[in-house]
Amino acid sequence: MRVVVTGGTGFIGSSVVRLLRAAKHEVRLLVRTGSQTDHLGAHDLELVEGDILEPGSLTSTFQGFDCVVHIAGSLGRDPRSRRETWRVNVDGTVNVMNAALAARVPKVVYTSRVEPTATRPAIGRLGRTSPPMSARNTPRSERRAASRGAASSSSR
Repeated sequence: MRVVVTGGTGFIGSSVVRLLRAAKHEVRLLVRTGSQTDHLGAHDLELVEGDILEPGSLTSTFQGFDCVVHIAGSLGRDPRSRRETWRVNVDGTVNVMNAALAARVPKVVYTSRVEPTATRPAIGRLGRTSPPMSARNTPRSERRAASRGAASSSSR
């Protein structure tokens, strides 16, 4: 299978890349300019520079591939970086999903952080027994992606 991975240079992403390579999949990695790739043993990986915040770079990167594994994200532990965290985790994901649709990629695997990104500051504490968020309470980007036909699945 031909697989594009976003976030493949990170902790989880690099493990996913190793597993995909071990299973003999063809892997293309979307990497930001200046990303460290030495730890990946990237001699047999196709590296394409791009950014999930730049939608123009995504469709051509995804073209002709069987699957996009979207792992790129921002932990945003610093409250001062909330806007950038939102841009990466929400707007970046919308860009990836739209590009996958435009490139007619048949499969997308989406991973996300443990904590949801809320549209309101107080949504309550979520845990294993919490009901799934309804479409009314789902972040705007997921509603937009769903209305365009992109399937959304996340563990909450």
